[in-house]
Amino acid sequence: MKPKHLFLILVFSIFILSCDDDDNSSRKVTFDLEEFQTNKAKWDNLNLENYSFQYLSDGFVYSHLQIEMKNGEINSVISLAEEGFQSGDTLTIDGLFEEIHNQYPANGRVNVNSDDGIYLKEIQVEYDDNYFFPIEVHYVLHIPIAIEVDGNFDKYIRNCSLVD
Repeated sequence: MKPKHLFLILVFSIFILSCDDDDNSSRKVTFDLEEFQTNKAKWDNLNLENYSFQYLSDGFVYSHLQIEMKNGEINSVISLAEEGFQSGDTLTIDGLFEEIHNQYPANGRVNVNSDDGIYLKEIQVEYDDNYFFPIEVHYVLHIPIAIEVDGNFDKYIRNCSLVD
């Protein structure tokens, strides 16, 4: 084969491999919306109003709270860590469901044309087997360079129990 043809084949191959079927201005956010909706509906159907749980939020800052709900309202919040609770903390299980729902884009895609290139790639959620609320939430971001990012991206609910 002539070097000229080999060069053209190489250039054409590189061109084809560099093409992307995906729209470069947006990316799909990985999230199991059906599982989320199923667990949310099951949680809602339980109609629990009196319970307590520990809420942990980890990321740029750390929160560890003991929260008690009475008649569907926050009865008490006790900080179990020196930092106390942060303004971004979600203090109810319903609020955590709402936060997850609000983080997931309506069309399932997120714009990646921001100046810093940071965008949400995935929402990972684990659910309680008995009460169906999120026990772990992880917001996975695409961060193209080593920069400091403000926010809490990992949230946990532990030691949930019904109270009188």
